[in-house]
Amino acid sequence: MGADPRILLGNMRLVNPLDFQVTDVDFKVAIRALSRLPRYSGQTKKPYYVAEHEVKLYRQVPKHLRRAAILHDTSEGFGLLDLPNPIKRAIDGYSALEKAMLRVIFLSVNEPWEHMEELEQYDRRICADEMLQVFDEPWNAKFWEPLGGVKVDFWGQRRCETELTKLFVKEGLLHV
Repeated sequence: MGADPRILLGNMRLVNPLDFQVTDVDFKVAIRALSRLPRYSGQTKKPYYVAEHEVKLYRQVPKHLRRAAILHDTSEGFGLLDLPNPIKRAIDGYSALEKAMLRVIFLSVNEPWEHMEELEQYDRRICADEMLQVFDEPWNAKFWEPLGGVKVDFWGQRRCETELTKLFVKEGLLHV
């Protein structure tokens, strides 16, 4: 018998991230985790969490992409974590696993997958804004044009959870 592929989430449910199902989607669990997960492998001058990134991205994208903006990293809240892109690319199957999980998450709320693809340029560009602010010395990501107007505030975990929850409620993805 092989190892159990399931992981325990904060709602005390075991889920298999290798075979993620619509019934596994619990946004309260993901929001809590995203409010605690650091961006940039924690190499920032202060803690900068995935949840703040999602909120800031939401505020920068066209209206039709807002739901996708707060969903785009949700797989990280279900156990996949915020791995740097070079590591994601180096681990065989990781990107496919992440994409499969995100497709299930998008499907669970009838969000068109095309929005995820359209969002990618905004996600890359906001990284350029973030990299100018989150490190001890500003890093100019010359390969991406910043969105501009993005201010990183280094919210604490509680504020991250509160702000991201508000957006999930506003978009009809969560009822509290």
